Amino acid sequence: MIHFGKPVRWGSLIAYQSFVHSANYAVYVFWYGLYASQKGIPGYSSMFPWLALWAIFCFYMLGSYMFEPEDKAIHILSISGIQAAGMWVGTYIITSIVQPGAYPPLFLTAAGLLHMIFTSAYRILLGWLGKRRRQKKVILIVGQDETSVQPLLESALSQKWEFKEVQTCFQKQGEYEPEKMKAADEIWVSEGNPHLETWLYGAACNGKSILIMPAVSDVLLFKPKTAQLGDRLMYAAEYSARSVWFRFSKRTIDITFSLVGICLLSPVLLILYIWIPLNSKGKSVFKQERVGKNGNVFHIYKFRTMVDHAEKDTGPVLAELADPRITSLGRWMRATRLDEIPQLFNVLKGDMSLVGPRPERPFFVEQFQSKVPAYQLRHSVKPGLTGLAQINGSYATKPEEKHYFDLLYLRTASFLLDVRILVQTLFVIMNREQAKGVKQPHQLQRVDQKVRHTG
Repeated sequence: MIHFGKPVRWGSLIAYQSFVHSANYAVYVFWYGLYASQKGIPGYSSMFPWLALWAIFCFYMLGSYMFEPEDKAIHILSISGIQAAGMWVGTYIITSIVQPGAYPPLFLTAAGLLHMIFTSAYRILLGWLGKRRRQKKVILIVGQDETSVQPLLESALSQKWEFKEVQTCFQKQGEYEPEKMKAADEIWVSEGNPHLETWLYGAACNGKSILIMPAVSDVLLFKPKTAQLGDRLMYAAEYSARSVWFRFSKRTIDITFSLVGICLLSPVLLILYIWIPLNSKGKSVFKQERVGKNGNVFHIYKFRTMVDHAEKDTGPVLAELADPRITSLGRWMRATRLDEIPQLFNVLKGDMSLVGPRPERPFFVEQFQSKVPAYQLRHSVKPGLTGLAQINGSYATKPEEKHYFDLLYLRTASFLLDVRILVQTLFVIMNREQAKGVKQPHQLQRVDQKVRHTG
């Protein structure tokens, strides 16, 4: 997950650095003996700055410094494994340049495994401590009515949070209620709340944390610059076209990575091409109309994951949780994202980019444009194979919620951000939870006794 504007946890930065170098030194002691390891300290010190810089870069790209305490153990192990692999590659290159032959590949592999154990244990410990802290928290969700607080209430009651108590407050006047404010540890404010200013003031006076569900205008004004108009302070946001360098480098990466990906994954492409019709009758690959840059329609290529002619009787519909139209092989392909591989040809052709908002079908675009504010802005760039919405959400994430991540990408797009999204897409592929379909809407209800509704 990529966080914007969230400070780096310096404790984690120091901890990860110590894990890398402690693992290297411990393996050195075991490998060569204590006396030899002491003699090797001067040589290692010459590589230390480069290894430290590489570790910072590697962990930053993987989002390790902005740790999420709700991460599951299997997710933590996969992250730690990729970290260890990244450090193996970096250390091998650095030692080959600074001290050729000093550390054989088997040595680096042992150090990487030890480093993986250290970081996994550290993250699991942080997760346990974070869960303990959450179980003591009281959350107050503020909105005008039940409909406005429903998205936040669903998030608060999801199994990964486990708060001590969740309260809701349906506020119709402009004054906040001090007794409810003082009883809560965090205040969550619904989107478009007309009394936001009073709750901000109350949170500041009472020293409380406050989370605000943003409107589209808030996302479009993300990280504004300040300007002065006479004696008045103003916010300034620029929406000019990306630089020639950015567009050139993005297209170069698209062509290079799509070609390499097609070559490396050609055996997988061939196997799936043969396997799919054996699993269920029909073609292996299907093409479908999608809306691209500037609203131009193109054909996207995908491996078929549903029964043939799945929409013959229903027309265009989004995939749902436990959708009966999805085949057994298709469910596995969706979980691993293998059904998206043919889109590398779309990237190579220039219809798509590796990173960008996911393209939607014209039928759904018409619907979303009528009910989702500023939806047409996502068509100002090429659609992508992956994006912010894909690494921060799942198939089950509602389109209007994904739209906020797409707008945030449009506001913050950069070469470095694209690389981070591509790297973290690897974690999404390994996380089967993010492959589930769209949830059906349901009415707000009292889920358990931890929820208190107050007027």
